[in-house]
Amino acid sequence: MDDIKALIFDYGGTLDSGGRHWAYVMLDAYRAAGLNVNIDDFRGAFVTAERAIEASRPFRPADGFLTVLTHKATLQLRALGLPESYARSVAEICFGIAAEHTAEAREILLRLKSRFPIALVSNFYGNLREGVLPEMQLGGIFECVVDSTEAGIRKPDSAIFAIALHSLRMPPENVAVIGDSVKNDILPAHGLGCGTVLVDGIGWEGRPSSAHTQIPATTVVIDSLNELPCVFNTN
Repeated sequence: MDDIKALIFDYGGTLDSGGRHWAYVMLDAYRAAGLNVNIDDFRGAFVTAERAIEASRPFRPADGFLTVLTHKATLQLRALGLPESYARSVAEICFGIAAEHTAEAREILLRLKSRFPIALVSNFYGNLREGVLPEMQLGGIFECVVDSTEAGIRKPDSAIFAIALHSLRMPPENVAVIGDSVKNDILPAHGLGCGTVLVDGIGWEGRPSSAHTQIPATTVVIDSLNELPCVFNTN
């Protein structure tokens, strides 16, 4: 990573949940709220809700993450045939988890920002820049924020990373992409020629490092964002 001069981060699952897929964060929140939900049933409801959100685009640019979580939980509960009155409780539990993780991530980002320009590239809902980042105290950290809904391009299309590279005015060989998804972050970024760092948490199919065999040999694999200052020599 000696040639790296800029960084691009993923958001969901990387900065806001410690590398844990949001399906499992939300499932634990359901159980904490007193709902005994089967994991297979919930995975189906999670996908159903995501598809409904993608189709309807219900969020305004200034909507925060608690609004997103409440809407997601409402759609999931509907798909599960459970009372939608639990949505707010589930959302508040999830929001607390996200706030804790983003507070930890913020300190690391600020340390890295002292040396590198930083961009953010995320499959999101059009409210990342104006709504979620300020709410999570992450406003002003990123030189460039590419939200898939705003851009009209979704990962794993590498063109979404190319937008950030253009904004950073950096060639791909001088940029490292940090994310928790091999499919959505590591492979498209590597295909462009970027350096890659995989946050090896709990993905949709388990730990990414064991669930995928296509991880490039040059990818740095870490268990936590806390390792990044060492990876990029900013200790």
